[in-house]
This record gives sequence, structure tokens and C-alpha cells, in this order.
Amino acid sequence: MANIPDYLKDYIDRGLTDASKVGVTLLPPHVSLMGGRFTLIDAAGEKKMLASPYLDCCVFDVSPVICKRYYPEGWSPGSNAPPTCWSSNGIGPSSEAMEPQAATCDVCPNNVRGSATSSFSDKPIKACRDEKYLCIMPIDQPDMFFRLVLTPGSFEGWDKFRQRFVGHPYSFDVVITRVSFQAGKTGVLQFDASNFVPQAIFDATRKALAANATDAVCGRLDRPVGKTPALLAQTPAFTLPAAAAPPISSTPQNGPAAPGPNGEQPRRRRRTREEIERDNATQAAGKPSPFTSAGGVASSVPPNEELQSALDSVFPPK
Repeated sequence: MANIPDYLKDYIDRGLTDASKVGVTLLPPHVSLMGGRFTLIDAAGEKKMLASPYLDCCVFDVSPVICKRYYPEGWSPGSNAPPTCWSSNGIGPSSEAMEPQAATCDVCPNNVRGSATSSFSDKPIKACRDEKYLCIMPIDQPDMFFRLVLTPGSFEGWDKFRQRFVGHPYSFDVVITRVSFQAGKTGVLQFDASNFVPQAIFDATRKALAANATDAVCGRLDRPVGKTPALLAQTPAFTLPAAAAPPISSTPQNGPAAPGPNGEQPRRRRRTREEIERDNATQAAGKPSPFTSAGGVASSVPPNEELQSALDSVFPPK
């Protein structure tokens, strides 16, 4: 544009044009599965489609509840329209939902099997789709994390993978999870452990958890419409075990927090929605997108056969 005033030469676009769309809920960084390909979309909306048919990542946080998403006519692949009603709080429609369908999800007629019919199998399903949010960090992006949405078709594959870690002292956040598409099934994901997670990734995930930085990705900032703090207290919250969370400082400025009246450890303070959105805007404005840097997103890490055997011995497939 010509004749731009000098004082605007260093202007940084904060994404206000896109953020001001009416009726659109801003998504956190997330993974798109459109077209049977993995595409990473960052906080600024920059996209990078992976060249490989799989995504190697560390799954290090999950939504504590089953999330919900409802479209009156059903969801259409390729549509960017926001859902009519949705929830990630485990209680009822989000306070940001366009048209809440009921007072709570438990009494919603769209949350009942048989309220819709699958366009793929012709079987009765819920009109309001169940979802689970996974917070993943790509192995080649140790400073970024994204939401990967699991839908009902992928629940069985995820549970089979998750079961490998039941009864072990370590969970799936210590391994590289290889996510791929199940052959012959649209949008259905499968999971496998291809390696132990590198220390740089593990350290980065611990730092993010200690700072509550994954709350927006996992939906913990969502609040049900018209509900009181007393009811909100019933919503489960993920708490990183004290032994697993590295202290931000070896000598906390205000000293360690005192335990509660029953000896329980205090919960970490959750960042507010405003803090999350402010930090996302600052990150997007303050540094270039990793997707536009030289080389973009690196190719996925090939599995190490020796380590794969070790993983199978520690976490045998079930």
C-alpha cells in the first residue's frame, strides 16, 4: 500500500481482522485431518501440511472430560462453520455456544444415541458428537503444542494404545506416539509407540505443564452457561504430580505453598482465558511462524527397531 505514514512502518498485525468475526470461536493451535493428511495450524492461522503420512509427537496432556460438538444438520467435511452448540467443561453447553441446546449435557436430547444416524454406517449415533482433546508436541517442534481432536471412530484405537501403559510406572508421555490413518476408514486414527521421547521434548512438555500453558488446548478454560462456581468445582482438573513437575525456581520467591486442611497439596492456579489469548497474540506477533522458516516442519522421526523392541517389552501391545 502506498503513502503509509512513517509511524505505521513497524506496525505488527495482531490478528484483529480474523478475531473480530461474529459467531466464530477462535481455536487454539490444532491439527487438521482434512483430506487424510496431517496439517499443523498455529495460533496465527499459519498452516503446514506434513509430507509424511503419519505424525510423530509426544502426547502429554488430555482433556479431563468428554467434550461435545453439535451441528443441526451434522458436520460436513471441509466446513469451517462453528458448531451450534459445544462444550469442553463436562457439565453443559459452553458459555460461548451460539445456541445452547439444553441446561446440561446430561439432559440434552442430542446427547442420546439414536438422535442421529451415521452417514457412513447408517447406524444410530448421537447428534452431539463426543470428542477427546489430546495435547501433542510434534517431535520436531519442541516449542509448540497443538490440539488433536479424537472423534468416536478413533476411540477404540486410542484406548488400545493407552492400555499398553496401564499398570506401568510411566505413561504415554515418555514415548514418541506415531499417529497415522487407519486404511480404508475416513478420519479414523491409529497409534503406536515408535521411540522414547527425546529429553528436549520431555523437558519442554514439563515446562508447559508447570505453567498451565495447555489449559486452552485441553478445554479447561471453558465454562458452562449460567453455572455457579460451586458447580464448576465438580469438573475434574488435571494436576501434574509434584514429582514430575520441575520447579520454575529452586528457591520460590514466596516459599512453598502450605498444604490444605486435610494435608492435600494445593492446585496450581489456572491461567484465565484472557491470559491465554493475550499470550497467544504476543507469541504470534513477537516471533515468526515456524512454518515459514527455512525447512518448515521437519520430516517425522523414523522408528528405531532396537528401541521399538525395548518399548514392546516394557509396554507390550494388547
